Parts: sequence; C-alpha cells; structure tokens
Amino acid sequence: MTSPTIDAHDPWAPASVAQGAHGAINQSTTVDPDLRVHAHALSAKGSAAEQADAAFAHANKEFRQFLDKIPAGTFTPEGRKAHIAKFGDTSAVKAANAALAAVRAENTAAEAAREKAYAALVKPGDTATELRNTRYWNRIQSELNSESNSNNLLLLAYKLIKESKAEQLSVLMEEIPPYLRSRGVENTEENEPVSDLVKRAAREAAPEYGAAVNRAIAAQKRLTAAEYNAKILEHSIREGRPVTRFLDVNKDYNSTIVRHTF
Repeated sequence: MTSPTIDAHDPWAPASVAQGAHGAINQSTTVDPDLRVHAHALSAKGSAAEQADAAFAHANKEFRQFLDKIPAGTFTPEGRKAHIAKFGDTSAVKAANAALAAVRAENTAAEAAREKAYAALVKPGDTATELRNTRYWNRIQSELNSESNSNNLLLLAYKLIKESKAEQLSVLMEEIPPYLRSRGVENTEENEPVSDLVKRAAREAAPEYGAAVNRAIAAQKRLTAAEYNAKILEHSIREGRPVTRFLDVNKDYNSTIVRHTF
C-alpha cells in the first residue's frame, strides 16, 4: 500500500506509517529517523575567518545530506518547504551564525584599534609643544600659500605629511584639511576627500597607524565575505537547495558577488 503524502504543518507529521491488521492505516507518533531535522555543529580551529569558512562549508554539507534524505513524495510542496525551513534552527547553522558574530567582533576590534592609533597621532602636547607646533604651522602655511595650482597644492600637502616627524605630523593632520577647504579644495582629481588624502599620507609617516589601518581594511573585507556567506546560506535554505559556492573570507573579495542581494 502507498504511504500518504504528509503535510509538515500537521503536528503528527512526518511519522512512520504502517498497515493495520484490517488494512487500515495506523499513524505512529514516532518520527521517522530519516526525516529528523538535525545537523551537528562543527568544532573548528583557526582564526575567526577560518572558523567561519569551515562552519559555513559544514552547514552546507549537512544541508545537502539532509535534502538527499527526504524521500520523494513524502510531503506536499508546502509541507516540504516547511520541513526544509527547520534546518535553519539546527546546530550546524547556529554555529555558522556564531562564527559570523566572531568575525564581526574581530572587525569591531580592528576599527577601534585603528581609531586609537589615529587619536595617538593627533593627541595635543604640552604648552611648549603647542608653541613649537604653532611656529611650525606658520612656516608650512606660508609654503602652502605660495602654491596656486590645486593639484600641486595637494601633492605638496601629501609630501609634507608623508615626510613629517611625529610632532609635525600631529599639526599637519589637524591643520591641513581645514586649510585646503579654505582654499576651495575639497577633493582630489580622483574625488578622494582631502581628509582621506591626509590619512593616507599619515599611514606612510606613521607605520604603526598604517598597520592598524591595514588590519582594519582586511577585517572589513573578511566581514563582508562572511556576511555574504550567511546570506546565501539563508537563501539556500529558503529555496531548498544547497549553496554552489561560498566566498573565502580570507582570500575572495569579488565585489560583484559581494554586492549581490537576494
């Protein structure tokens, strides 16, 4: 006798179905083990990004196996969709989401470290230092005033910052952006804001700040990739088909893929 199609919205389904002594259908309350929605979490090692890579790949592998175990004709279309949606509550998916949270926390820490490094560059000095800084800025301002071409002015500003010493760098980072704006220069020819130009030059003048910026950039890229992976995993569960390809959170930052929305 053919088993009936099960609607997963039925609290008694999916269930084992057997034929009674008189040919009647007896429905058991015991869920068929093959239809249990379960996927164990992966215990991964490595960096937050490496753990995220492993967690998403594992969840997807478990999801593919889960789909393969669903017998054809067991559910109505609506029931099958509801059954598949339950995979989003498994330990494997929760572990992937936890890995994403760890990558996000790493990014937040990297941003904070970058801002701390920047603040250290523009930290005010004592009275004697401030007097020296004022005299220094007056000399530099005269040099900048002598440059009438805006592009050459930006090149000069960049050079002064790049080659400055610690105390001088603090003055230039604070004074040059408003000075350039007062001269009507808001952006470079590449439409880069003057504030970003100044920070870019400061990365060359202060290696520790440059390193903090680079770490923050890398952390942001890893987060972008991990968030994309979380979205496509969620989308795949909703659509009932496994992910074809994840981004590598350490290596793969294809902007066309990352910007895709569902």
